[in-house]
Amino acid sequence: MADLGEVVWVVDMNRQSLDRVVPNIAARRLEKMFAAAGWQVLTVPFGRTLEGLFARPGGQALQRRIRDMSKPEYQRLLRCSAQEIRDRIPGTGPEAEAINETIGHLDDQALIGAISNLGGHDIDALRDAYARGVGGRADCGHRRGRRRLGLLMRATRDSASSVRSDLQIRRCT
Repeated sequence: MADLGEVVWVVDMNRQSLDRVVPNIAARRLEKMFAAAGWQVLTVPFGRTLEGLFARPGGQALQRRIRDMSKPEYQRLLRCSAQEIRDRIPGTGPEAEAINETIGHLDDQALIGAISNLGGHDIDALRDAYARGVGGRADCGHRRGRRRLGLLMRATRDSASSVRSDLQIRRCT
């Protein structure tokens, strides 16, 4: 596989599944398999909005909280109001105050948008990863987020089966 040349294989490792929650160990296993075959593995877990929050004071606590969150807990957040997110995302651990400080300046819409800003939701974050991956060798890019980039949907447990109207599709092309 290492001799394939300029091949890019995108593996959608979002936190969604139609039939069950896929354990994180599957992602690590895939990553190790591609790396062992000589592929460059690029992971895009978060979009630029979340990365911007992670760079703020207390942002590393927010990043750890989201990374350590179970998939079912994360899925529940995607269906929450902004107030429910403010109540739930900090958790009860020692970093709760830092997380509150990090998200405290966000208005409700910005907070809802930020929480769903996984790597696959952000075309610019994906473009950045592809630009880093150029080098004449086979690449495997992990991303988290939408299956259909550019369509008018956000990550919810139902988005994998969402059907867009003709008007929504025309707006995206």
